Amino acid sequence: MAKTAKAVVERLKNEKRLFNTDTDTICEKELYLYKIMPFKYFLKTIQTGKLYFSNIWNWDDPYELFFFKQKFKNKQLEQSMTELCGRLYGQSWSKFRDSDALWRIYSHIDSTGDIGVRIQSSLQKICNLFYEKDNNMSFNPYIGFVAYKTKKYIKDWMIIKDGDNAVKDHAIESLFLKRNNFSYEEEFRIILYDDDKDNTSNAKKTKKGIEVDIDINDFIYEVAFDPRLDDDICECLKDVILNYMDEDKRVMKSTLYHLNKEMEKGDKRIKTPEGV
Repeated sequence: MAKTAKAVVERLKNEKRLFNTDTDTICEKELYLYKIMPFKYFLKTIQTGKLYFSNIWNWDDPYELFFFKQKFKNKQLEQSMTELCGRLYGQSWSKFRDSDALWRIYSHIDSTGDIGVRIQSSLQKICNLFYEKDNNMSFNPYIGFVAYKTKKYIKDWMIIKDGDNAVKDHAIESLFLKRNNFSYEEEFRIILYDDDKDNTSNAKKTKKGIEVDIDINDFIYEVAFDPRLDDDICECLKDVILNYMDEDKRVMKSTLYHLNKEMEKGDKRIKTPEGV
C-alpha cells in the first residue's frame, strides 16, 4: 500500500470518517472493490475522466435515508437534517468481484445503454482521489463498509440522548447501516459532503450530482461485462472502451458462468457421477 494512502486511511480514522473498516488489514495489502454501472454512464466516465456521485435525495430504495426521513420534534433540527441531506453525495461499491444477484439488479441486457459494466479499483485508490488531486480536495469524504443489522438493533440505535452534533454524527453513520436482509451486497460506500455555499437545502433544487476527477487508467484496474452477454456484443463494446483507455487495459466478459459452459461442452476435466 502506498505511503500516501496509508496516511489518508489513518487521517480518516482519526477524523471519524472511516466506518466498519479494519485499518490494519487495509494498510497491509490492497483491498479491491467493484462497481457495476450502466454502460452509458461508464462511457461518459472514461470520456470525461470524471466519476459521478449522486445526491442522496435521489436514492430510490425506500429503506434508504431512514434516519433523515423520521419526524424530528425540533423543527430547527429537522431543517438542519434536510440541509445536511442536500449536501451529501454518494456512491456504492462491493467487495464481491462477481455476484449473480448484483448483475441482475444493476445490469439490463435488453438495452445497450443499460448493459452493466463492472469496474475494479481499490480502497487505496479511492482514498487517494481526495488527497492527491487538487480539484477533489474540497470534498470531505466519509468512507467504509456498510454494517448489516437487525431491525431491533437499528431501532435501538436511533435513540439519541446528546445534542445536535451527536444527531449529525448519527445521520452520517446511518448511511453506513442497513438491515441484515441486504448483507449479500457486501457494500462499500463513499459519501461526500459538498461545502459549496451556492448549494441549496431544498431537495427539489439541490444539485443532482457532483463529479470527481480521476485518471481512468490509474484508477480503473479492470473492466468486465455482464456474463449473460453474447461474446460478439462484448467485443464491440471492448473496441469502444479501448478508444479511451490504454490498449493493454484488461477488458473482458465476466467469467461468473464459465463453469456452466465447460459443463455444457462436456469438459473432460470435469468428472460427473456415474449414471448422470
